[in-house]
Amino acid sequence: MHASTNMIAQEMLNVVPSIMRTIRNKWKKGAIHGISNAQFRILMFIQRHPGAALQEVARHLGLTSPTTSTTVDELVKTQLVLREPSTEDRRKITLTLTGQGQKVLDEVYEHSRQHLAGYLAPLSPEEAETVYKALQLLGPLFSSQRKGSMENA
Repeated sequence: MHASTNMIAQEMLNVVPSIMRTIRNKWKKGAIHGISNAQFRILMFIQRHPGAALQEVARHLGLTSPTTSTTVDELVKTQLVLREPSTEDRRKITLTLTGQGQKVLDEVYEHSRQHLAGYLAPLSPEEAETVYKALQLLGPLFSSQRKGSMENA
């Protein structure tokens, strides 16, 4: 049997929410290395987009700028993020990770990676290879660059 794109999409709609719920539930049990899920997502975004504006972070998270600002303020206060005026536009504030912010992000990322690896442990080597290859194929299809071009289509 060959899976159609509709069958794959249906399976994704069934499976992806469960995966995300598993990831979120880890944070519901408490912060990991003192970092909340929202803070982790902000740190990940800033790592991928150094110099991002607060509005870009808020848009990515689907939150309001004031809510995002409060969370970013906590990250600035704990010296994980630098909030600086843009060198290109003095009205814009840019966000970058500090060395400590990168270190904490690496620790939380590794903790989360190991947690997910535990769920994947029952897979046979062949099944693990199939999942890995599928994710490598899906990554570029759902990247932020592609997402923006698809939303405008």
